[in-house]
Amino acid sequence: MDTESKITIFVAIQDEQRRNDLMMLLMTELQDVLVLSISDLQEYEHQVKKASPRLVVSDGQFLAGNTVLRTGMSSPELVYTSFIILGSVVKDEYLDELMLGKLQFLPETPSDEEWKNALKKSFKFSLESKTASFQIKLLKANEFLMKAGDPGDKVFILKRGKLQAFQLNSSGEKLILGDVIPGEFVGEMAYFNAEPRVASVIALIDSELIEIPIQSFERALYQRPAWSMKLIDTLSKRLKKFLQKE
Repeated sequence: MDTESKITIFVAIQDEQRRNDLMMLLMTELQDVLVLSISDLQEYEHQVKKASPRLVVSDGQFLAGNTVLRTGMSSPELVYTSFIILGSVVKDEYLDELMLGKLQFLPETPSDEEWKNALKKSFKFSLESKTASFQIKLLKANEFLMKAGDPGDKVFILKRGKLQAFQLNSSGEKLILGDVIPGEFVGEMAYFNAEPRVASVIALIDSELIEIPIQSFERALYQRPAWSMKLIDTLSKRLKKFLQKE
């Protein structure tokens, strides 16, 4: 297989011997992969600009003091890149990425079985995200997520950023319905009433969401209790706002 068609893996481990050992392991265990050694942040950024990897394997030492992990979770260029982090602890802010398979935390020296399962999960995310039951959606500031009258075929969870929902009255004036903050669902009423959108939603700042097709929504809630709790919290907040207006 030629270089351009190979799956690219970045190994960003600060210790040179461990980095080389891991590269050898990956090249031995996997076929049709291009494994690149990343020794510092400058090299990492240079290689990302050349071509986005399918997988980044790193350790906590390499990530210390930079924004590689946070950028990896939100950058449009890395939306289908998965990350395996060695010798670091799970952070609550990345729970959704963990459920999606985009991010995994492993011991500093994983067992063969842990490696096998982690790589399988990572490649499933990286190679199948576009056809999976849910995926990451990125919006730029002032970009519409949906417009009134659009089909209600997707439900979203806001991961980062800020959205605003509004309607236009008969005179074309904008009636603001409220803001959407991280952790809240967007467009969830389509699941309950199966009707077109009744409001428009726009990004106030650059935002990141999880997009779930409506036909997969019930299964997603069943498989991910944390999302069910987010839905309940979203509905409770909106009901409270509605009652306060009465």
